[in-house]
Amino acid sequence: MNVLRRLLGAVAILPVLALFAAPKRVDADARPLHTELTGAYPAADSAHTTAILEVRLRFSTAVQPALSSIVIRTSAARVETGAVEAVPGTDGTEIRVTLPGPLPAGTYGVEWRTAGPDSHVIQGSYGFSVAEAAIVAPPPVAERMEPQEAPPPPRTATTGTRPTPRAVAEGWLYLISLVGMIGTVAFRLAVVGPFGRAEERAEVAARIARATRVLAILSFVLALCVAPVRLLAQAGLVAGPGGSTLDATGRVLGSAWGSAWILGASGTLLFLVGLLSGRGKAEARGPWLVCGVAALLVAMGPGLSGHAAAAGPALVALDTVHVLAAGVWLGGLACLVLVGISGAARAGEASTLAPLTARFSGMALPAVIVLVASGLASALDRITLSSLFGSAYGRTLLLKVVLALGALSLGFYNWRVVRPALEQDGRPGLLRIPASLEMLTGLVVLAVAAALVVTALP
Repeated sequence: MNVLRRLLGAVAILPVLALFAAPKRVDADARPLHTELTGAYPAADSAHTTAILEVRLRFSTAVQPALSSIVIRTSAARVETGAVEAVPGTDGTEIRVTLPGPLPAGTYGVEWRTAGPDSHVIQGSYGFSVAEAAIVAPPPVAERMEPQEAPPPPRTATTGTRPTPRAVAEGWLYLISLVGMIGTVAFRLAVVGPFGRAEERAEVAARIARATRVLAILSFVLALCVAPVRLLAQAGLVAGPGGSTLDATGRVLGSAWGSAWILGASGTLLFLVGLLSGRGKAEARGPWLVCGVAALLVAMGPGLSGHAAAAGPALVALDTVHVLAAGVWLGGLACLVLVGISGAARAGEASTLAPLTARFSGMALPAVIVLVASGLASALDRITLSSLFGSAYGRTLLLKVVLALGALSLGFYNWRVVRPALEQDGRPGLLRIPASLEMLTGLVVLAVAAALVVTALP
């Protein structure tokens, strides 16, 4: 336990270091984190008397050509183009498709779809026209790229920037599986293990360890079920209406997001290896250490596939620390509520509940400190004071903060009031109700966090 406390104390410094290492969004000119269309050639509603040999789009961040499509249509058919490619010398912020020859006179529509590093798929459409005399060679690109900072609806729309019930539900179940895997490992190694070193508590600890393993299996099963659903949903956004989801799935796995998916799948499978190797070995630490490495790998997934990916390695590390701390606190709390209380109280052994709760408190307290510090550092980098109240992301973040404060207040009550009371009166009911309320509030916080993931940054 002392080793764990020192480790968590050292980790608590990381959010502060990441906060100073990462660039800050201090004004309107700061680094954009959400991808938006900022320029186009041909521009929306433009009329041309020079030859159109390509369609080029400029975005506020680098985009992924593998996840992009640019379709040019007439009223009767789709115009044949080359593959989408990044424009050299633009740091990935511009993509284009080339045409086999100049466009004939007529009216054309452009339908585009792309994805930046922030996990959001965006799309848009607009029109332009070519006159009969469009036979003159076009001027250099630098002279003809026109700004398109705010194309009006309905010509432009975005996908994946507003939370839908399905997207929130998928993200919520995903976060629950992460918290479950991290929490069961932390509870088994940092709570049940030290708790069971006393000879008189060894049998109780073995019983709780077996039940904790069951929770770990359920967390693995949930992760296994949710992963393909989330992958297909993301591929569907990339493919768009009428597109091939199977083809888009391969494109997603081969894109910058692929590292997050591959890392998550590797961690989940390694977690299974740890569980299988620990079968029938309730007191063995080795299998749980394997599960701990796996939990670290899956904890990196949200940062690599979310808003932090647009900000760089420091913010990805910060998100990983935040997820780990949330898992240790909330996942460990779920273990205490679902298996710890009943395991310690069975067969007249209620007196063991106080030392078990004390062990959990010793683990949860530094985790909560890390959780708050990393959450604050992340929020300061992503949002300004004005956007905190004036944007959907800011209001959702405020809701998360309010609910998190409620959960942490219940935790403080359990730590300062309930835990000491258990030393005098070991009845499970003293802890079960307030701890359950803390856990349920934490699950609501996870749902709001899932909504944040699919909400565009201001």
